[in-house]
Amino acid sequence: MGIIKVFAGLIVLVLVLVAISAGWMRWEVGKLRTLCSDIRPGTPIDSIPQVLERHGFNRHWGERGVREKNGAGWVTFVPASSTMGDVVCAIRYDGKTVVSSEMHAH
Repeated sequence: MGIIKVFAGLIVLVLVLVAISAGWMRWEVGKLRTLCSDIRPGTPIDSIPQVLERHGFNRHWGERGVREKNGAGWVTFVPASSTMGDVVCAIRYDGKTVVSSEMHAH
C-alpha cells in the first residue's frame, strides 16, 4: 500500500506542476499580447524600452533590433520566455518610429 500512495502522490505533484506551468504560460502570453497591442504605429522607438518595463518585460528587448531581409527597416522580437521564444511580438520600425507590431507563434 505504501508504494501506491507514493506513486499517487507523485502523479498529483506532476499534474500540479503541469497546471502551474500552463497557467504561467497563458498569463505571460496574455501580457505579451497586451504589450504588442500597446505599441502602435507612430510610437517613437526611444519609448519602447519604457513600454516594455511597464508591461513587465526586460527593456533590453527593445534596445536593439535586426535589419529586415528586404532592407525596408528594422525589427525586434520580444519573446514570452515561458514559451522558449515560440511566441513573440515582432516590432517593426523605420529607425525613428514603429511601423507595426504583431504577434507571431512558431
